[in-house]
Amino acid sequence: MSRRALSRVYLVILGKNKEQVLNGKCLLDRGRGIIIETTRELEDVNRGRTAVLVYEQDGEDYFLRCFVGEVITPRKIYLLPKGEAKRMEKREFIRVRVRIDASLVPWKPKVEEVKWDDALVELSASGFRWLGTGVFEVGQEAYLCLKQPEPMILKAKILRSDKESAQVAGQFIDMTPKQRETILRFVFVTAMKQLGFLDTDE
Repeated sequence: MSRRALSRVYLVILGKNKEQVLNGKCLLDRGRGIIIETTRELEDVNRGRTAVLVYEQDGEDYFLRCFVGEVITPRKIYLLPKGEAKRMEKREFIRVRVRIDASLVPWKPKVEEVKWDDALVELSASGFRWLGTGVFEVGQEAYLCLKQPEPMILKAKILRSDKESAQVAGQFIDMTPKQRETILRFVFVTAMKQLGFLDTDE
């Protein structure tokens, strides 16, 4: 199957200040060059910038590293592949384990001040696993406070709490669409950086 037949792809562009993750479709695939039409306009994308095309084919997920050959219109881009597409497991990019500034605190009506910890967190768009100190009960509500990718206070329900291994797992509740999109983008791009699909110094 040619990538030209793909009606849904994801285009990830690593920017100097902000990553872009866009939905789109493949209009043309000549092997040496691919034209992608995105559902929203590209922001500050220039020739030569690194991008990754993510798509599903025959039930498998593939990642193709590219660079931007030309921005044809604000929603249409010409990509030049760097090598061959690589197959990847879904679980590898739906959650990541990262060390970030974060805090896990019991729920209260208002959080006035956050004390940031250098924390190890396994993060996904639906929940988290806190790998560190903390005493919580199953069913208790808490806040996961994140400093990256941007300051956020996310309400969660504790699903598991293991005092011996110092691990707490929770599910996010009452997330806004913007919060979910931000976490999804962060998880997705971080996973691809960790797996070497995106450069970390661009």
